[in-house]
Amino acid sequence: MSTAINTLLVSSPDVCGGLLRIDGTRITVLQIAVLYKQGYSAERIADEYPHLTMAQVYAALAHYHANQEEIEADLEAERKETNGQTNAHTDSLEKEIWLEAFKALQRNLGLTPAKAAEWQDAVREARR
Repeated sequence: MSTAINTLLVSSPDVCGGLLRIDGTRITVLQIAVLYKQGYSAERIADEYPHLTMAQVYAALAHYHANQEEIEADLEAERKETNGQTNAHTDSLEKEIWLEAFKALQRNLGLTPAKAAEWQDAVREARR
């Protein structure tokens, strides 16, 4: 029995955020494209995902090549989103570290909260 190539890839809103994926799996075309761009051959991708057939891998790669501009834009958007989340987390972590360092300095210098607030105001004023 033959398999129609157009049945190997599917998209449904409730699975993988609606991204095009290999039917019967949660492996998206974007995931296959990333591996391919990292230098993986179709055979190596199939080795990484032994439950995939070569036909499924090639179908995903064919879709990538046929829609490369669109998929590259999706990958870039995903990268920016990931970097934005990472940067926000890093910024938050840095703020926590600085706050803890400031509190430790307050304790070591024996500063009262009122005196510390006065110093903060002086620093803010100096920055203007």
